[in-house]
Amino acid sequence: MGSHSQEESHVLEIIVSHGPHKHSLNLGTKATIGDLGMKLEELTGVPVAGQKIINRGRTLANHDQQVTEAGIKHGSKLMLIGKKFNPEEDDNYKQIVEVEKRIVALAKKQIEISEEITGVQNGYLQKDLEKDSLSRLCKRLASCHEEYVRFLEKLDSLDLGTCNQSIRRKRKDVIKDIQSQLDSNDSLSSTIDKLQNTSNS
Repeated sequence: MGSHSQEESHVLEIIVSHGPHKHSLNLGTKATIGDLGMKLEELTGVPVAGQKIINRGRTLANHDQQVTEAGIKHGSKLMLIGKKFNPEEDDNYKQIVEVEKRIVALAKKQIEISEEITGVQNGYLQKDLEKDSLSRLCKRLASCHEEYVRFLEKLDSLDLGTCNQSIRRKRKDVIKDIQSQLDSNDSLSSTIDKLQNTSNS
């Protein structure tokens, strides 16, 4: 029993009002205002950078301060002021989505190259045409590779600062897609190398 109550004493249950909505959440006593802000972003969609958290009329601005030091107790009622994130209004998000569209188009090109390579492997092309065809496919594949790398660099150069978490997740997902396409590109390149060596021998 004593152990159970001790466990409970390390968790603060608080209520946060945001507009007409009330959100109940649990915080560890060691949690910081920054941790609270991240939880509120998940609950409400209001980015940490755009939040104003108020406890008893006082704005909690120090993100490194522990919630208990900021006067937050079990049962505290806080107010959150801030606008929910709208991706259509965020320039970084729009740039990431644009890159994503370009990647989809580029992946289709790579699929076409893969199908042509399979055609060569299956002997659908006359032997005397194989060398030129493989050379052209190699160049097209290299061009795809360059574009993928360029898109990676563009995503990496975005200064997200304290952006909404969904923007960071979006960038991470698109980067993962690009890396997957680059792996496929490397595999196709190796296949072309083998076919070229066979054709030259």
